[in-house]
Amino acid sequence: MTIQTMEDWRWPSESPFRARYRCPPVSEQARADMRVWRRANRAAIMLYGTRQRAKRYGVPCTLTLADVRALLAPMRCGATGLPLRHATGKADALSPSIDRIEPARGYVPGNVRLVCQRFNMLRRDAHVSRDAEFRDRVLSELGEVQP
Repeated sequence: MTIQTMEDWRWPSESPFRARYRCPPVSEQARADMRVWRRANRAAIMLYGTRQRAKRYGVPCTLTLADVRALLAPMRCGATGLPLRHATGKADALSPSIDRIEPARGYVPGNVRLVCQRFNMLRRDAHVSRDAEFRDRVLSELGEVQP
């Protein structure tokens, strides 16, 4: 059999490899267990993402799990003072986000703070001197939001 295109290629139904490459369905119980695990390990998940970004941007990351847990303890934005909340699914404007105060120094203790996602997105490519402007903008947008 000669394969001309990818559409022509199929596993033969009797092939032992056909079942091997098919993913088993994920049960509702497994999904519920994963949600519980994610809620219990939010700090570890944030630390993993921080390390991945540090690697991508070529900056140091010396944060530990204890450092991230300490950042998460107050659950208040370090820039605006707004209460933070963990969103289910995709992050929202008041989700916690780790911010590098001086981006070139990387994710090191003393150079990071916990801020709301909206503030961090506004500040992403801007200079530190614009923090007050961004703080006022976030407060005007989200100041009325209750946790």
